[in-house]
Amino acid sequence: MKWISILLATCAIACAQTQEAPSSKPSNLSFRAKETGTKKQDTDNWKTDYGSYDRDTVRKKTILVEVTKFGNDPAKGVRVWALWIARSNQSGSSPYVYRREVITRDVNSQLSSIEFVSPEVTENNTNYAALGVRYVSGSKLIGYVIGMDYKDGVYRPHFSNGLSSISSPEKLKGLVDDYEAYLKSR
Repeated sequence: MKWISILLATCAIACAQTQEAPSSKPSNLSFRAKETGTKKQDTDNWKTDYGSYDRDTVRKKTILVEVTKFGNDPAKGVRVWALWIARSNQSGSSPYVYRREVITRDVNSQLSSIEFVSPEVTENNTNYAALGVRYVSGSKLIGYVIGMDYKDGVYRPHFSNGLSSISSPEKLKGLVDDYEAYLKSR
């Protein structure tokens, strides 16, 4: 979680310069995430009258994050991030971070909206009905994690439905560490 470590180090330096200790709960901001769009598109590459087919499925999500500021002072450098979580269609696979997005914005008004659009995630299903065999490949987009941090603290992340298996800080840190290692290996 190199990027969170850098953020926390930056927060510590900024707080030391102003002689203020960071609060565990930020005081003048809140955020809310809601899913505003879901795309699922099936494309049949071929199919027979007997139930055999080869089908590609593309999934995509759109999330609207609303940041609310309390008080009159502008909030400069508010960082909102999204982790798109996918799972390979191979049996027994674990969830993984498919993509990470970070948007930094100054919040000058009482309400600021930020939209995150996931990358398209493709899976393929091939079914041979006469043989009773089905093959799957690719990944399925299973959810997202939205978080926000600002100079006075890190906000508790918002997990989409169905991600309770990764909602502990240790599991989320493990997913992000795996993603960081993947980025370094490319």
